[in-house]
Amino acid sequence: MSTEPQCTCPSCGNALSGAMEFLLNPPTIRGLTESLTDLSPAEWRTILAKLRRARLLSGEDPQNPGQLDTHPLVREYFGEQLRRQRTKAWKECNKRLYDYYRALAPVSFIDIATGNSPTNELLKADSGPSVLPK
Repeated sequence: MSTEPQCTCPSCGNALSGAMEFLLNPPTIRGLTESLTDLSPAEWRTILAKLRRARLLSGEDPQNPGQLDTHPLVREYFGEQLRRQRTKAWKECNKRLYDYYRALAPVSFIDIATGNSPTNELLKADSGPSVLPK
């Protein structure tokens, strides 16, 4: 079972992953989320159904309702299109996702990643090559 927070987004009337809700929260991301924030539940379900029929979005997982996923190649293609054509929106989207997932990470993980943990001293003492930033 997923430990990611779930929410009920008023624009979709469906449980969505917290990350998706985070992206849809105001302020809108210009060039990306304006057309998604005021959708009715029926409109949201219609869009998701069309994306699934076009095989651009995976089928609903009954074990993780509200989670949206697609094939990595589809993600990569559309991510690159967004980065090239709407750079500001791409940057804002990535910033929001970074902030969202950083807030979910256990403090000890953030400490290790930033080099502010006693665990780092143990890892640095290891005879193997360092994977930590200097």
